[in-house]
Amino acid sequence: MDFESFATGGGGCLMVNSSSGDITQNFYAFQVNEDAVVSAIYDKDGTDVINTYKLQSVTLKSGLLIYANEGNYFSKINLTSGSVLLLKVP
Repeated sequence: MDFESFATGGGGCLMVNSSSGDITQNFYAFQVNEDAVVSAIYDKDGTDVINTYKLQSVTLKSGLLIYANEGNYFSKINLTSGSVLLLKVP
C-alpha cells in the first residue's frame, strides 16, 4: 500500500456497531466514533490479537484511532458496545 492511499483512506471505510455482529473485512485501522468495547479482533492470519493490542475489557473512548502493526492488517472485529469506523485496506 502506498503512503497516499494509506494516509487518505484510499480503500474506503465501513461504519460498524455492536449490533453488527462479526465483521469480516480487511482494514488497517479503526477510529472509535462512540465509546466502544472490542470483544474480538483478528489479524491478517486469522489470529486473535485482542491481547496483543491490550484491548480486552477496555472502554475505548470516542476519537481514538488504532492502527495495525506495520506490515499487518486486521481481518475481523466484533464489538460488545459502541461504534467504530473501519479504514479498509486499498
